[in-house]
Amino acid sequence: MSDDTTSKHDDDLKVRCQSAAYCADSVHEWLEPLLKGSAAAKRAYAFKGRVKSADDIYKKVLGRRNHEDTRKRDPNYQPSQVTDASGFRIVKLFNAEVPQSLDELLSLLKLKLKEETDSASQGGKLKQVTEIEFHSSRRLDDPLSIFKDVQAAVEKNDFKLKPSAQNAAGQGTASSYSSVHVLVECEVKDGIVSHSEIQLRSVFEEAWSEISHRLKYAPIKIERATGPVAAPHNDQLSTAWLHLDALKSLTDGCAQYADLINRQIQTSTDARADRSDALPLDPADRSAQMFAHYGAAMRDAVKRAYEQRSQAVVLKEAGPRAAGFRAAAELFQAAMNIFKANRSDDDERLFDVLREEFAFCCMFSDNEELRSLSEKTYRELLAKRPERVSVLLRLGQLRRDAGDLVDAAKLMQDGLKAAKSSPDPDPEVQRQASWLLRRDLAYILWRMVDFEPSRADAGALLRRAVELSEEALGYVKTDDQFINSRQNYLYYVVDLSKRSLADQREPLVATGRKLLEELRPKVDLEKWTVESLDTVARGEAAFGDHAKAVAAAKVVAQKLGERIATIVRERSCSEAAAFELFSRDERTMYLHAQLLLATS
Repeated sequence: MSDDTTSKHDDDLKVRCQSAAYCADSVHEWLEPLLKGSAAAKRAYAFKGRVKSADDIYKKVLGRRNHEDTRKRDPNYQPSQVTDASGFRIVKLFNAEVPQSLDELLSLLKLKLKEETDSASQGGKLKQVTEIEFHSSRRLDDPLSIFKDVQAAVEKNDFKLKPSAQNAAGQGTASSYSSVHVLVECEVKDGIVSHSEIQLRSVFEEAWSEISHRLKYAPIKIERATGPVAAPHNDQLSTAWLHLDALKSLTDGCAQYADLINRQIQTSTDARADRSDALPLDPADRSAQMFAHYGAAMRDAVKRAYEQRSQAVVLKEAGPRAAGFRAAAELFQAAMNIFKANRSDDDERLFDVLREEFAFCCMFSDNEELRSLSEKTYRELLAKRPERVSVLLRLGQLRRDAGDLVDAAKLMQDGLKAAKSSPDPDPEVQRQASWLLRRDLAYILWRMVDFEPSRADAGALLRRAVELSEEALGYVKTDDQFINSRQNYLYYVVDLSKRSLADQREPLVATGRKLLEELRPKVDLEKWTVESLDTVARGEAAFGDHAKAVAAAKVVAQKLGERIATIVRERSCSEAAAFELFSRDERTMYLHAQLLLATS
């Protein structure tokens, strides 16, 4: 090929690289605020974004065409195939946090894929999630590998994880590189289509990657752009790269150690409360009637939304229930979209009713992005209506789930004050709110002591939890509420009695025995959860029949032992490692059950 022809081809390539850079920049500009405002980015240690220049794309294309590895070399590689021209990085402080961040990111992407073209936000839309890939220098079956958690997050959101190639040692990749990559294809204004690569990793992986990129990858990339790279490299460079691998081993060890320290310090990490029996406070039929005079279209939209909410409420299985609430959230959003723009004060109040229903449905959607949107909506509603009991209650539950017990307690206390000062005209709504606020505030106060047993006000907090639980009994209506209220009350009484002096224990013992008498006819060793049976075991051991305590403990130990066996089998790890993967509460319940059995 003549020099003129070569030059012409090179000029043409540079033009196409400029076009690819423009498309990537357009997609990046649309995608950045979407990701930056997401739950995944807000809860991250750092969020970064960058766009490759036309020159960077040009060098990458030539690098692939001249790659020294024939398996990676592609003489026909084109600028349009550079899928990381737009890139974002979500950096977590701990490696063990990456799967949760991935779940939050995929929750957002899943929502965006459902958006119609004409409703796509800010002139763009997500066309597809092209690929999700897991890179790791750790063996995939290593007990400390996050591979299974990453895989679970991908499957939960109905995506597929690209199979990971393993090297001869059975590691995730042949290199030392560690990260999760999510490749998305987006379309923006004027029909521009381009990809963007979103990476998730820990801060230690980020540090090593930046060092490796500057010292190894970037120089090789420039060298490849000028022609095939000579191999092998000189001994000095080879030795330097071995040092990089050694550095990776050190940073992996630091990441592992940091995760271990975090796990020990954060033993207070609490599993999200089971709200499978949560009910809305406001009746659907009465709420829907408030929109009767807003026209047929509005009436129909609101009716469909409330009907879907009612259907979701009665479902018991977690998956269908969450899907039902997601569908209800979409219908409430649709109703808000057609609500008139020019609103009076009364109109605004009804519009806020729809917003609150939307937030409630998002809260139970099992979608992290929707849960984040739920909290944001409740915060905005609270600013407008600071004494709205249902808003204070739900926002308090969300903060409790996030581990912010101080804020959760304040919200619940404010909710109690509001419920007392301005009772709801509907007696059933007032009863339900009064029960929930007392039950949940008592739990939060007890949990504060559970997380920090040595705090100076521990006794006072437990006594308040006991008082609230006793008050909650006065608002019980259903059989589930009867059992739940007494179980909680019994647990707090047991804990308080352990902290009390002998002369203070007598009334607590009497209360505990009374609660046991009320609960015993309801106890079902086959159907009750380990949490419920653990409470029975503790209560019987403290105030009642030791044989009944042992019977409940046996079931707790058996069910949790089966979980340990499952983890050992799935992760190819030791029983000790499997036990460490338990939540804090599971470890406590298992140890208490084993202690009871050992002393029986």
